[in-house]
Amino acid sequence: MPFAIALAVSVLLHAAAIVMPGWALPGDAEPEPQPLEARLVLPAQPAPVAAAAPKPHPRPTRRAPPATPVDADGPAPAAAAPEAVAAAAEPDAAAAAPAVVVPPAPVALPPPPPPSPPWAHQGHVRYLVRYGDGGFIIGERTEAWRIDGEHYAIRSSFEPKGLAALRGRTRTQTSSGEVTAAGLRPHEFRDQREGRDADVATFDWAGAQIVFSGGRAAGRLADGTEDLTSVFYQLAWLAPRQDVEFAVATGSRVGRWTFEWVGEEKLELATGIVATLHLRTRADGDSTEVWLAPAYGGLPVKIRYVDRKGDAFEQTADLLDLN
Repeated sequence: MPFAIALAVSVLLHAAAIVMPGWALPGDAEPEPQPLEARLVLPAQPAPVAAAAPKPHPRPTRRAPPATPVDADGPAPAAAAPEAVAAAAEPDAAAAAPAVVVPPAPVALPPPPPPSPPWAHQGHVRYLVRYGDGGFIIGERTEAWRIDGEHYAIRSSFEPKGLAALRGRTRTQTSSGEVTAAGLRPHEFRDQREGRDADVATFDWAGAQIVFSGGRAAGRLADGTEDLTSVFYQLAWLAPRQDVEFAVATGSRVGRWTFEWVGEEKLELATGIVATLHLRTRADGDSTEVWLAPAYGGLPVKIRYVDRKGDAFEQTADLLDLN
């Protein structure tokens, strides 16, 4: 009996396994194979390659400003004006233009200072005038000058003294002109004797001629010409230790003066012993000697004049006021 029951149960289980579908466990099921499909595809014809156009240079554009956030509760931002949009789209001309390097402006140099003489720009010297060698005093001569930038003015005046005042007459000579790198360049010389008209010499450097009183011309004006007063200051400027020649104008004519180098000498003056440069010139029978003192800017401290008749006049400095 038990055997019959077991046999019946076994038959029923086999029948169910054959009739009913199976339960799939995880990992046990295999994927169903997909059907294979074959398709014949012809290769595509290559498109003709066009010549590459030149790549345009990018134009600089102005970066738009960041958008302003819109407040949900506030009014909507106003639309930009068309002019503003066009201006934003245009490239910045300053950025597109090449940078131009501007050289620095030249520095203006100050003008050179005017030439300066070796003596003081202003002052005066007083000379005692004696007749003959060591003779008696017949008067005083005063030389005063002033230099203002490139212009100079010199005034020389003689005043008779003592018995000479009974017959002597005052005399004033003036010289004015410009100061150059080479020294004094006179424009006018005036010689005024008491009781007489002044003799005047005008130096026309542009026209290269000298004109005397009354419009009389003396021909060509040579470069370096001096007058009776300026010549001694020109000697002081040069302080020569050799022969030197000048064309010298009086109030009526022009002559050639050659100053010969005599040598160095020491003179005893009222101010003490001073070293000097001694020079001598002869012209038209007259003789003039001059002693220049380098310690006083080369100015003459003694002048001795002998005229064609042999009369001697000696001037010696006894007062020097150099400002």
